[in-house]
Amino acid sequence: MKKKKLIACILLLSIFSIFITSCSEQPKQPTEKTVLKVCIESSQLDELKPVFNYYHDLYPDVVVQPILLPAKKEQRETELKKIQTQIMAGTFADLYLLSTGKPFNAEKPEQLFPNPNKMMYSGVFCDLNEFLEQDKDFQQQDFLQPILDAGKANGKQMIFPLQYTQNILVVKDPSLAEAWNMETLAQLLTVLQQKPYSNIHHYFAFNLTSLLPELISYEQEKVLITREELEEHYRMLLNFIQLEGLTSTQTENKPLESFDTFPNTVYFLTEENNSDMALRSIPTMNGPSSAYITIYGAISAQSEYKQEAYQLLKIFFGKIAQANDSVKLTEEKNFQSFSIFFSDYPVRTDISEQYKSTQFNDRTGVPDVVNQVQSLLSEESKVSFFSNLDIALNQIAENRYFQMLRNFPSDEEIQQDVDKMMRLLEQAAME
Repeated sequence: MKKKKLIACILLLSIFSIFITSCSEQPKQPTEKTVLKVCIESSQLDELKPVFNYYHDLYPDVVVQPILLPAKKEQRETELKKIQTQIMAGTFADLYLLSTGKPFNAEKPEQLFPNPNKMMYSGVFCDLNEFLEQDKDFQQQDFLQPILDAGKANGKQMIFPLQYTQNILVVKDPSLAEAWNMETLAQLLTVLQQKPYSNIHHYFAFNLTSLLPELISYEQEKVLITREELEEHYRMLLNFIQLEGLTSTQTENKPLESFDTFPNTVYFLTEENNSDMALRSIPTMNGPSSAYITIYGAISAQSEYKQEAYQLLKIFFGKIAQANDSVKLTEEKNFQSFSIFFSDYPVRTDISEQYKSTQFNDRTGVPDVVNQVQSLLSEESKVSFFSNLDIALNQIAENRYFQMLRNFPSDEEIQQDVDKMMRLLEQAAME
């Protein structure tokens, strides 16, 4: 009898213990969505909202939270300094989709990363190769290699360039479309001084120092040019500017036409009377051309959601986004995108057939224009991100540009300019 009671007590205690345990367990909370912070310019929000919504449709557990950089000049400088402090202290955003301040625009607002060429070595961004190598859709041969290389530091893809700009000369006179370098272009300008021609004034008015060779290595943290070499190149630049300026004062004919945006180039070359024009890029002092990255993406090294950030970034360098300004991402969703965000040359090489004759006001021949423009870029081209250093150097030369409409600067003035440039270069290399 006692044995039966003991067994009964044990069973009751077991049941009571199970009951207490089950009551003490809290119901599971629903899984929270991942919030992906993406830093963009305020002016780009309307263009990018549809892309963010599309991304959320693909990945419902991820919500994109845009972090907007202030647009007003009076607020921007103070706010950017605060943000830069936050970035260096930890994570501010998971993904950065930013402009470098297009070099051919007169207004150049302060940038969150004033010198992306240098930021690649700062440890702020993560190496994208980890994701690119695992991405079966990514084929390196489909991209312009000199452009991708501009986003590399120590062999790592720290920044993914999304668009670039390269000033294009359209040569109208077939006799001018032969060998092309700085020397032949200078000779051409010398000849044109005697003729009533209008020339390429627009280009040089905004971006003089792109003609100089590579001046600085952020990897080695040193200036690549001596003061004597810089003075020699600078004198050549001033001589070239004078030739161009004198020629540009004439306006009757135009043997050359200058374009600095992709739509402008397309509009001109797809006109019926201009289809046989030859394209040439502006050469540098020691190379075939220069190009600047104008739009880029980078993932924070401190982000907890690097994979999610990469999935969003790859939309922007995908074939559809690179090839169209009218983007159809799904059968149900059509939207205009990148009208401001993407306005320059695409970094992909495999997009020509994606262009349709309904684009660019029903103009045909767009694939040919794309191929012609991209063929102007070579492994020897000078490719970089437009930076605050470019702006500062350009300002020095630009001041002389307007002076030379009256008289050529003296030796003392030239040496003063070179001294300023060397100080800027040394500071940029070491700070």
